[in-house]
Amino acid sequence: MNTREEILASLETKDKAGIIPAINEIHRRNAAMIDKHYEAKSYQIEGEDTVVYRIKRDKKDGVPYTVLEIASPISGNNSNNSLNDTEATLTLMREIDGASGGAEFVDFFNNGYEDSRKMGVRIQSRGTGVLRDFVYEFSDGRTIKEVFKIAADYIELQNDLKIRKDGRKILNFLDSNGTLEYQVGKVSDRFIVANTNNNASIEIFDNSYIKVYTPTSVGIYTGDMVYINDLPISTINSGSVRPDNPITGQQFFDTTLSKTISWNGTTWVDNSEVAEPWKEAMIPEGVTGSLKYRKIGNHRVDVCFEEYTMTHDIGYDLPPSLPEEYRPGYSVYIWGGDIKDISVLAEISSDGRVVMANGPFSYTGIVTFALK
Repeated sequence: MNTREEILASLETKDKAGIIPAINEIHRRNAAMIDKHYEAKSYQIEGEDTVVYRIKRDKKDGVPYTVLEIASPISGNNSNNSLNDTEATLTLMREIDGASGGAEFVDFFNNGYEDSRKMGVRIQSRGTGVLRDFVYEFSDGRTIKEVFKIAADYIELQNDLKIRKDGRKILNFLDSNGTLEYQVGKVSDRFIVANTNNNASIEIFDNSYIKVYTPTSVGIYTGDMVYINDLPISTINSGSVRPDNPITGQQFFDTTLSKTISWNGTTWVDNSEVAEPWKEAMIPEGVTGSLKYRKIGNHRVDVCFEEYTMTHDIGYDLPPSLPEEYRPGYSVYIWGGDIKDISVLAEISSDGRVVMANGPFSYTGIVTFALK
């Protein structure tokens, strides 16, 4: 006597001989459910191709955990009857609107299809269902903190992305085909942002040196600029096509003129003729008057003497008056202006000194020479 119906029938007929064995059988089965360590068993869910395995063990078996296993069907249903063409899926489904079929699914899956062998998390919807965000969140029972989100078209982190120093410190950005497009991160002694499509890169070295590299294979772009301290620098262009809306100081190499030109706020000017403001030079002890200098373009220097008077020969022991980048590549001589005396008055040496040539002199005028 094993069934509930048989026990109830015995109660109605007061058949105690039948009741006691039935109750004992129930106790026996309950005791077995409590005491027995279950091995793998399968339960076929009617109408579904899903097999559920329940394994329960305790420390006596050496494995102190419970496993819920969802196995894929034994064989596939395709025409090839491939054993691999199956999928094991744990699905959390919320039926939003049964009439319209607007269901929403979260699938934890492991498949072995002929054209796709992978495992992961899948977000699905049917009918009027919505593809909702997949999130990781933490809760202390009072508040919920969302720390990671995967939406349909972006990934969001609430905290900083951290990459530990004990591994490769590079983020790789791939296109939809899995091809590497960009790299960002620390390489050797520098931080680098690299475009692998054209090898262009920006590198910031540990010693604060910054390198911006644009290979010639990129070509000429009339609208693209490199900005340094908010100043756009178009490295190359033509005279017929110049940058739009230039700002003061913007420059580029004009391929038509074969010169570097700059925007002075009103018009484009040839850099080879752009004059710097005058700078005051250092006057040696024992010399009166003033000495100024400026650079014209990148190839010429003007030196202006104003009542520059040297009364005795200081010689080559005096310090240089001109900074290194303003010195001539050869000795420059200052000649006397009086027709009766056209001898050399002084010399501007290649090391930036002004020295007496033939005795005391006084000179006012501008001397021009090429850069060394």
